[in-house]
Amino acid sequence: MSLEENRNLVRRIYELWNQIEFSAYKELVSPDCVFHRATGDFSREQVIQNAPNFVAAFQDASCTIDDIIAQEDLVAFRENMKGTHRGEFQGFAPTGKQFNISNASIWKIVDGKLAESWYVFDVSSAMQQLGIVPS
Repeated sequence: MSLEENRNLVRRIYELWNQIEFSAYKELVSPDCVFHRATGDFSREQVIQNAPNFVAAFQDASCTIDDIIAQEDLVAFRENMKGTHRGEFQGFAPTGKQFNISNASIWKIVDGKLAESWYVFDVSSAMQQLGIVPS
């Protein structure tokens, strides 16, 4: 795939996220994809299975890609994520407060599909903005 096609794959997956169309991930994410997070590694199926829990807690959540750079089979990007805490999430009762944070990712694209993801999520800022932990 070209660099532009790799960037477009990232954009398409984020469009689907914003539209809450997680079932379409199976077409765009390799079955053996590994999502690396600070809390551990996750499979494609785990991500698809857990995404509705996030959406239930943050029904208005959305992500926008602010910067995107592609080189060979890697795409690096910075995103802005925001939402309002309206449902229970990971044991925390809804606060009704909003969060707005920047995150960073590097994705490896193989054969036109997301094959591996490294994601840095600003959990600390989100928790502070939601009033779950002190500022």
